[in-house]
Amino acid sequence: MGLLKKDSKLNNWYTYGKGDDIILTDSTGRTKVIVDKHGKIMDFPGIMKEDFWISELGEGDISPYVKYRTEFSKCDNGNWMMLWEIQPDGRYWEDEDGFGGSNDSEIVLYTFIDNTGTFLDLFKAYRIGSKKVCTI
Repeated sequence: MGLLKKDSKLNNWYTYGKGDDIILTDSTGRTKVIVDKHGKIMDFPGIMKEDFWISELGEGDISPYVKYRTEFSKCDNGNWMMLWEIQPDGRYWEDEDGFGGSNDSEIVLYTFIDNTGTFLDLFKAYRIGSKKVCTI
């Protein structure tokens, strides 16, 4: 896939659960899948291991699958920021958001993607529960 045009876009800004392909598309129709329909993050760059938030996961899973939600936003420099929410117990609707169940904290990681759909860095901690921990 060649360099994408300035008007590159994603086919959706958010995904919930699993089952939505997330595709970066340019005006000529060239595409690259970022997250497939099974929730797998394609060309997964990995996660920066930071003890202060890894310990929040407990027995949780940090495999390259969207546990519940991803969000994309266009940056001023033309790249995309991807936020990836990890549910330590995998049960989004049963946590501290007011739906009963467990009291685990969602962990949100972030990374950047360029207009070719290439990940520019590892995922890093963005927010744990309601506490923002990134410096961007």
